[in-house]
Amino acid sequence: MTEELIVLVADDDWHALQSLAVSLGDRFCILMARNAGELTRFAEKFKPQVVLIGDSVSFGSQGAEKLVRLLVQRFDAKVIVLSENGTEKSNSRWIGLGACDCLPHPTKVSRRLRNLEQRIVELSYPGHE
Repeated sequence: MTEELIVLVADDDWHALQSLAVSLGDRFCILMARNAGELTRFAEKFKPQVVLIGDSVSFGSQGAEKLVRLLVQRFDAKVIVLSENGTEKSNSRWIGLGACDCLPHPTKVSRRLRNLEQRIVELSYPGHE
């Protein structure tokens, strides 16, 4: 890998954002967004390879579902939804909206962070392991 991957992380929980930035920041260029305006501005300006978005975010009238559709359709982003509950039904819903994956929210479990890092690389560099 010759260039640093840009990963945009969106969550309304500042502590979760900081935890993800610290955990992933040594491998990826992390941008943090706490609201829909920041998320769309950063996606447009920086063209991240992957966007991580918490499924329980409260982004007002542009809820997480609308944002996933916007990111996929307008910015051609690869979206990974970070799920708080991770049920099969909710995961299927996110995939149906265009998300590439729906993973457990990884803020407190290092094993989940390794899975998340692996998935970011897989989505960004097809065939890379």
